Amino acid sequence: MSLVVGIFLSSMQRFCGTRDLRLVTQLELAVDVSQMSLDKIMFLLPSLQRLILDNSLIPSLRDLCTNMNTLRMISMSNVGLQDLDGISVLSGLSELRLSNNRIKDLTPLALHESLQILDLSHNALVDINSFELLGTCTLLY
Repeated sequence: MSLVVGIFLSSMQRFCGTRDLRLVTQLELAVDVSQMSLDKIMFLLPSLQRLILDNSLIPSLRDLCTNMNTLRMISMSNVGLQDLDGISVLSGLSELRLSNNRIKDLTPLALHESLQILDLSHNALVDINSFELLGTCTLLY
C-alpha cells in the first residue's frame, strides 16, 4: 500500500469513526470534484447507501464516479448542478434531492424505475411538459 493510499485510508477511518469502512452506510461531506474524485471514497465504502454532498461543487453528474450502485439516497443541494445527464449510473436510487441548483431539463429522469422521492425545488425548470416525463417513474410519490 502506498503512503498516499494509507494516509487517505486512515483519514477516512477517522472521518467515519470506524476502522471497518465496510460498515459505513451513510456519509456527509462537501467536495469540489475538480479537486477530488469520489472514486476512492466509493471504493473504500462498499456498503454506502446514503450520500449527502450538499454545498459541494459538482457541476455535472458525470463528475461523480460510476461505482455508486449501492446508493439508495443522494442529496446534492446547492452544488451548482446544471443538468441530469449521467443519472442512469445511479439506477438504484429511491431518493434524489437536488434543490437549489440550475437544472432545466428532466428528460434524463424518464423511466428511473426505483425513484420514490424527488426534490427539485428552486431550480431553473421552465418547461411544464418536462414534468410529464416524471409519470414514467412509476414509484414516485
